[in-house]
Amino acid sequence: MVYRIDNRPKKSHRGKYTMLGIILGLALAFGGLYVYDNHKDAINGNVDQIKQFAIKQIPKDSPIIQVTQGYTTKPEIVSVQQPIKQEQVITYSLNDLQQTALDDINNYRTQSGLQPLIIQNAKASQVWANHLLSEGCIAHREGNSGPMKRYMDNGDQSQMVFENVSGGYGSNTMTPIEAIKQADSEMMNNDAEQGNAHRNNILNPNHQSVSLGIAYNSDKMIIVQDFQEPLIGNWQGFDMSYSDQKDCW
Repeated sequence: MVYRIDNRPKKSHRGKYTMLGIILGLALAFGGLYVYDNHKDAINGNVDQIKQFAIKQIPKDSPIIQVTQGYTTKPEIVSVQQPIKQEQVITYSLNDLQQTALDDINNYRTQSGLQPLIIQNAKASQVWANHLLSEGCIAHREGNSGPMKRYMDNGDQSQMVFENVSGGYGSNTMTPIEAIKQADSEMMNNDAEQGNAHRNNILNPNHQSVSLGIAYNSDKMIIVQDFQEPLIGNWQGFDMSYSDQKDCW
C-alpha cells in the first residue's frame, strides 16, 4: 500500500475566521437598526412616494382584465346610444283653436254678467278667414258680398250676422293660442278708434251664438267672429250696411 503524505500546513486559522464573520454580521445588523431608527420617517416617506407613483401609473379607467381558464379576455363593452333631443313641435287642430276663441269670448261675457254664447261654426266664417289670409288683408265685404250673403252662398242658415275681423297677429312671434287671446284683448281694450264696435259685438247681450273662422301661417293670423241672432227684416239692406274697405299688409 502506498501512503500519501500531506505536507500542507495545518489549517488552524479556520475557527478564527468564523468568529470574525459572526462579529462583522452582528455589527452590520446593529448598524442597520440604528440607521432605520434614526431615519425611519424619511424612509417610510420614500416608500409611500414609490407606492403613489406606482398607483398613478394605472389609469383609473383601465378595463378590468378577467382571467378565464388560462387565457385573458376583455370585458364586453356595451354601447348605449343616447337619444337625440328634438324640439317639440305642437300642432293645433281647427277645433282646438275655435274652442280657445269661444272660451276667451265667453270669459269676457261672463265677467260682464252676460250669458255665454254657443258655437255654430257656419262654413262661411272659415271660408272668409282662409280667403283673407291668402290675400293678406282684412275686410268685411268684397264687392256687394257681406257676411249674410256669404252665409247664403255657403249653404249656412240665414241669420243676422254681426262680424268682427282681426288680423296681423304674428304667429311667428307667438303661438296661435296666444295670438287669439291677444286679438281679443286688443278688441276689448284698444277699440276706441273703431268706436268700440268690436267690443260691443263681444259684449252684446242679444247675441246667442257665434261662428268662428281661424286661419294662420308663419307670418300672420286671421280671426273671423260672426255673432248671430235670428233673422229679422231685410237681410240685403243689413248686409250692405258694411261700408268698409280692405286693409292689406
